[in-house]
Amino acid sequence: MTAAVRTRRPLLLLVLAAGALGYGFQSAQEAALVAEMDDAVSRVKGIVNQPVPALPRRPDVEVAMFGPGWFHAGAAKPSLPASTSRPERFWS
Repeated sequence: MTAAVRTRRPLLLLVLAAGALGYGFQSAQEAALVAEMDDAVSRVKGIVNQPVPALPRRPDVEVAMFGPGWFHAGAAKPSLPASTSRPERFWS
Protein backbone atom coordinates (compact mmCIF):
# COMPACT_ATOMS: atom_id res chain seq x y z
CA MET A 1 0.00 0.00 0.00
CA THR A 2 1.30 3.42 -0.88
CA ALA A 3 1.46 6.34 1.49
CA ALA A 4 -1.21 8.21 -0.47
CA VAL A 5 -3.69 5.32 -0.07
CA ARG A 6 -2.95 5.06 3.65
CA THR A 7 -3.68 8.74 4.19
CA ARG A 8 -6.87 8.66 2.10
CA ARG A 9 -8.42 5.72 3.94
CA PRO A 10 -8.95 7.55 7.30
CA LEU A 11 -10.22 10.56 5.41
CA LEU A 12 -12.69 8.39 3.51
CA LEU A 13 -13.86 6.78 6.77
CA LEU A 14 -14.30 10.22 8.33
CA VAL A 15 -16.38 11.40 5.38
CA LEU A 16 -18.55 8.27 5.49
CA ALA A 17 -19.09 8.63 9.23
CA ALA A 18 -20.04 12.30 8.87
CA GLY A 19 -22.44 11.39 6.06
CA ALA A 20 -24.07 8.70 8.18
CA LEU A 21 -24.54 11.16 11.05
CA GLY A 22 -25.96 13.75 8.69
CA TYR A 23 -28.36 11.20 7.27
CA GLY A 24 -29.53 10.33 10.78
CA PHE A 25 -30.31 13.97 11.52
CA GLN A 26 -32.03 14.33 8.18
CA SER A 27 -34.26 11.36 8.95
CA ALA A 28 -35.21 12.86 12.32
CA GLN A 29 -36.02 16.16 10.62
CA GLU A 30 -38.06 14.39 7.95
CA ALA A 31 -39.92 12.44 10.62
CA ALA A 32 -40.75 15.69 12.42
CA LEU A 33 -42.05 17.22 9.18
CA VAL A 34 -44.16 14.15 8.42
CA ALA A 35 -45.58 14.21 11.95
CA GLU A 36 -46.40 17.92 11.59
CA MET A 37 -48.12 17.30 8.26
CA ASP A 38 -50.12 14.37 9.67
CA ASP A 39 -51.22 16.56 12.57
CA ALA A 40 -52.30 19.33 10.19
CA VAL A 41 -54.24 16.86 8.02
CA SER A 42 -56.02 15.41 11.05
CA ARG A 43 -56.97 18.92 12.25
CA VAL A 44 -58.35 19.79 8.80
CA LYS A 45 -60.31 16.53 8.72
CA GLY A 46 -61.76 17.38 12.13
CA ILE A 47 -62.91 20.78 10.87
CA VAL A 48 -64.24 19.56 7.52
CA ASN A 49 -66.08 16.55 8.93
CA GLN A 50 -68.01 18.43 11.60
CA PRO A 51 -71.72 17.73 11.44
CA VAL A 52 -73.80 20.43 9.76
CA PRO A 53 -76.54 21.76 12.01
CA ALA A 54 -80.01 21.27 10.58
CA LEU A 55 -81.96 24.44 9.90
CA PRO A 56 -85.66 24.50 10.73
CA ARG A 57 -87.89 24.71 7.66
CA ARG A 58 -91.15 26.56 7.68
CA PRO A 59 -94.14 24.61 6.39
CA ASP A 60 -94.93 27.23 3.71
CA VAL A 61 -91.48 26.95 2.02
CA GLU A 62 -91.26 24.82 -1.12
CA VAL A 63 -88.20 22.60 -1.53
CA ALA A 64 -86.94 21.28 -4.87
CA MET A 65 -84.21 18.77 -5.67
CA PHE A 66 -82.13 19.00 -8.84
CA GLY A 67 -81.18 15.69 -10.38
CA PRO A 68 -79.62 13.51 -11.58
CA GLY A 69 -76.42 15.32 -10.61
CA TRP A 70 -74.06 18.05 -11.75
CA PHE A 71 -74.75 17.64 -15.47
CA HIS A 72 -78.21 17.38 -16.97
CA ALA A 73 -78.85 15.32 -20.11
CA GLY A 74 -78.23 18.22 -22.54
CA ALA A 75 -75.19 19.70 -20.80
CA ALA A 76 -71.85 19.88 -22.62
CA LYS A 77 -69.33 17.77 -20.75
CA PRO A 78 -65.65 18.81 -20.86
CA SER A 79 -63.20 16.63 -22.77
CA LEU A 80 -60.45 16.15 -20.21
CA PRO A 81 -58.00 14.27 -22.50
CA ALA A 82 -58.16 17.16 -25.00
CA SER A 83 -57.11 19.75 -22.42
CA THR A 84 -55.22 22.80 -23.73
CA SER A 85 -52.95 23.19 -20.70
CA ARG A 86 -49.81 21.55 -22.03
CA PRO A 87 -46.33 22.16 -20.59
CA GLU A 88 -45.21 23.67 -23.93
CA ARG A 89 -47.68 26.53 -23.57
CA PHE A 90 -46.00 27.79 -20.41
CA TRP A 91 -42.66 28.29 -22.20
CA SER A 92 -43.87 29.88 -25.42
